[in-house]
Amino acid sequence: MTFWQTILIATIPAILTGLISYILGARQREHAKAELMVINSAKHFLKHKKFTDRSFKTLKKHLGGWDKDEDGLRKILVSAGAIRVYRKDKDNEEWWYLLSRAAERIENIKSRKK
Repeated sequence: MTFWQTILIATIPAILTGLISYILGARQREHAKAELMVINSAKHFLKHKKFTDRSFKTLKKHLGGWDKDEDGLRKILVSAGAIRVYRKDKDNEEWWYLLSRAAERIENIKSRKK
């Protein structure tokens, strides 16, 4: 086998492997980008000036596409920095708020009780 034949035999699998890796990497980057957009959308709803808490029903409605994968939406909310609580005054309904707004939430609860 000549030098050029050896180079050719080694180059073809290397090029194919590189192309496959590039295509798979692009798909993974697109998936990560889409997930980041969903996290940012969830944060948008949870950062509303007036409302520190949002019901899971409201988040599911406005973020859309989670009818069959509620636990997937919950994972997204946790990734966004949200915490789940159940409200006893609202038939034990599931609500979410950002951990970064916990102090503000407590103040709102205290002011409502006055």
